[in-house]
Amino acid sequence: MPEGLPNLLVKDIPPKSKYPELKVNQPRIYYGELTDTHVIANSKEKELDYPSDGENVYNSYSGTGGVQIKNLWRKFLFGWKFDGTRLLLSSYPTKESRILFHRNIKEQVKILAPFLKYDDDPYIILVNGKLYWIIDAYTISSDYPYSEPIYSQTAVQSLRRRLMLQAAETGQNLNGINYIRNSVKVVVDAYNGMVTFYIFEPDDPLINAWQSVFPNMFKSRDEILLEILAHIRYPSDMLLIQGAVYSKYHMTDPAVFYNQEDLCVRATEKYYGATQLVQPYYIMWEPPDSDRAQFVLMLPFIPKDKQVLIAWIAGMCDPENYGRLLAYKFPKEKRILGTQQVETKIDQDPVLSGRLSLWDQRGS
Repeated sequence: MPEGLPNLLVKDIPPKSKYPELKVNQPRIYYGELTDTHVIANSKEKELDYPSDGENVYNSYSGTGGVQIKNLWRKFLFGWKFDGTRLLLSSYPTKESRILFHRNIKEQVKILAPFLKYDDDPYIILVNGKLYWIIDAYTISSDYPYSEPIYSQTAVQSLRRRLMLQAAETGQNLNGINYIRNSVKVVVDAYNGMVTFYIFEPDDPLINAWQSVFPNMFKSRDEILLEILAHIRYPSDMLLIQGAVYSKYHMTDPAVFYNQEDLCVRATEKYYGATQLVQPYYIMWEPPDSDRAQFVLMLPFIPKDKQVLIAWIAGMCDPENYGRLLAYKFPKEKRILGTQQVETKIDQDPVLSGRLSLWDQRGS
């Protein structure tokens, strides 16, 4: 498994006292996950912002996103592209109006860099009063020498189905990939739509090749704002794939590996009466011999055909340790309750079981 990125110096991370107050100065989102339609902003028709004390508060767009409709020719072109005669004959747009399109951030980054595979779960952050989206981007290949394709492992059948569904959506064939790296972090301004690609793994040969093709497209990790860097987190899809590989290849003894004696699988849990695999989850974790909690992404494992907890892996998210992977194996002579066993004990408790049954009734 990769060792991750070089550690950032702790002195480079601003102290918490130096971070600005957590106040949203610009809460309006013009570019997001559900913004699938184009809009005409800053027109004669004011935009509804929010209701307040029985009255509506209006706002006009003052950003730089989209394209300015400053003459009749542009109005004709965008009308032909989007709204036909409705836009051409409308009296609402002015010379200062802007048309914003491709506002869905996942669609936007795929248009800008279709050669990358993007995480399906962007997350939003607050920095200096403004909202930004962060999307994890991957370089992938199915031609890496002496590397086993991910779908050939029985422990990752559900992951394979998920990747194939994503492949159908993105047009990228992930069926049988044997190389993947989280080489790029994409930062999107939620108000202006500005997209910036930051390279986080400069030693990745694939991203280096693309950087040579598009030299002005990517920026170095060192150029990212430290306030944004503090919000970067380890991607769950990446840990899923690394966990699938770790579940089999943590066995280093040839005889044990051949007989699959120590094979582990992802832990399971109950969800609305059904059993499903545990997804990676973010927690605050305090390492041994440390008095400072760290933000990590964790994935637990159980032995094959058993429910006791046998190990977990974690991807570190804090800037000074970002990219570092940690694997913890529990002693085999100790019986550590697994996730599903803990839920079974909760169901067996008469007080909790009664409450859960009541809350689980329809209409509650």
